[in-house]
Amino acid sequence: VQGVMEFVVPLIPPTCSISIQDLYHFGDVAPGDTTNDVELQLQSSVDASSLAIMVHGGDWTGDNGTMMGVGQTAYSLARGQAHTEKTPLTDSPVQLITLPGTHSTTSLFMSAHVDLADPTYIGDLNQPVTVSYTCER
Repeated sequence: VQGVMEFVVPLIPPTCSISIQDLYHFGDVAPGDTTNDVELQLQSSVDASSLAIMVHGGDWTGDNGTMMGVGQTAYSLARGQAHTEKTPLTDSPVQLITLPGTHSTTSLFMSAHVDLADPTYIGDLNQPVTVSYTCER
């Protein structure tokens, strides 16, 4: 199984922005296994007093429809945490962190546990992940 997360960053007024890469690959993963972490670096470019960053996602889908739930992906702001110690991704926005209103960088570490609805499935899986933010002046 090949897993790809697709990130969406909505546009907000130009005084507030973050930058991230848009695709991350877990690579080939066997059913029952947990992926290695992918590191998502979030960098703010803000003319504001603070920037609140939220994250949410959707189910993992493949050629046969939904193959894993959104919560099979988990995240942490700390490097090196086991998958079971991370926070499961949800389909509703959850605030990750509030960054100061300067050019700040933080990392988000994500992993997935492969528990397929169809354990015989072979192919690519995709998961939408949305990183959103609000800024305060």
